[in-house]
Amino acid sequence: MINARLYAGKLRYIRMVSVPRIGLSLPISKGVNGIALTFGVGTLYPDQEMGKNNYSLASHFVQSSSNKKILFSPIYYEGKTGQHMYLTDMSKI
Repeated sequence: MINARLYAGKLRYIRMVSVPRIGLSLPISKGVNGIALTFGVGTLYPDQEMGKNNYSLASHFVQSSSNKKILFSPIYYEGKTGQHMYLTDMSKI
């Protein structure tokens, strides 16, 4: 099931990001574009490497009472300092 989430049409996701306490679990694509950000998260810079220096991610935030669970919106509405965020490339967490 996780591998199925890593593919959306021709777009290949390379990683996953998860914040279990708020129910956030999204695929990460290399770089940002409209398709990547519609379905998940993108690396802000395409040459970033997980585990080295900063790993900047981008996604959409939807501000409305009916969309609090979409993309990065749960971070705003339910995120708290100290909650753990996990990144995986499906071989390392």
